[in-house]
Amino acid sequence: MLQRLDSQVAACLKKAAEARERAGDAGDPEQRAYHLRMEGSWTRVAESMAAGDRRDAYIQDQDRHHTEMCLACDGALRMKWARRDREVEQHIYECVACGLERRVTLREESNGEASLVRE
Repeated sequence: MLQRLDSQVAACLKKAAEARERAGDAGDPEQRAYHLRMEGSWTRVAESMAAGDRRDAYIQDQDRHHTEMCLACDGALRMKWARRDREVEQHIYECVACGLERRVTLREESNGEASLVRE
């Protein structure tokens, strides 16, 4: 999966570079602007794919090493659901013993790092 995604990111970056090159070769200002917009679009797609990959790797690592216990009964927590919108991902964990839920919010910062808030 990671290699496939890396190649997809590389393909997007290649398309961005090609669009930048076409913009440099364009004589018409409208064509130049179009190709520069395409460069930006391909670059954003690549960035989004890479950010999603980092997020997914983080989540998999958290699930693999998730050892938090319920604050009420000290039972094990399991992921109940996860939701992603733009830069924020929310998870709800549920205690397998007493059913208490705990919300965890993963927020992607502008520098690409992730911050974690447990409620």
